[in-house]
Amino acid sequence: MSFSSMTRLMLCTALTVALTACSAETTLKRLADKFPQRKAEFNELKELMLSLSGSAKDFRLLSAELARGSEDFVDFFGKEGKIPVTEALERTSSSRREQLMRVQAIVHDARVDYVSVDKERIAVWVTLKGGGVLGSDMGYLYAGKGDIGAFHLSRVLSIPNERNWYAFD
Repeated sequence: MSFSSMTRLMLCTALTVALTACSAETTLKRLADKFPQRKAEFNELKELMLSLSGSAKDFRLLSAELARGSEDFVDFFGKEGKIPVTEALERTSSSRREQLMRVQAIVHDARVDYVSVDKERIAVWVTLKGGGVLGSDMGYLYAGKGDIGAFHLSRVLSIPNERNWYAFD
């Protein structure tokens, strides 16, 4: 490889890294700027998820859009795997059923791919776009307990004027 080719390759690599970093900052800023539009829904979602986790273990609700199907799923991260929301509703008490149905409604209205809860860390992940195996997720995290660094996010931005809410991608 000639010196000129190496120089071009290094320049292209540096440019790609710089553009990726700028793009990530723009994405985080855009997420932070959009948070106030959904603040009430996301705070309600946080409260519902934390309440539901009090009588169950950690879980997540996946939208049908993310599951590429016609039905939403609940995943308890256990042996049983993902179960349809309709089945989860049949297994729960009436008060919890109403909460789960409200979570489902917010997920659909806000176009959330999935929402999950970690009751030990008092954390709720509102994932607007799941990146799949190779991509990164994008959304919001309510980190109620512990330092944000403990969540091992590569890119995160605190939501202005919001306690414990962060944008991530």
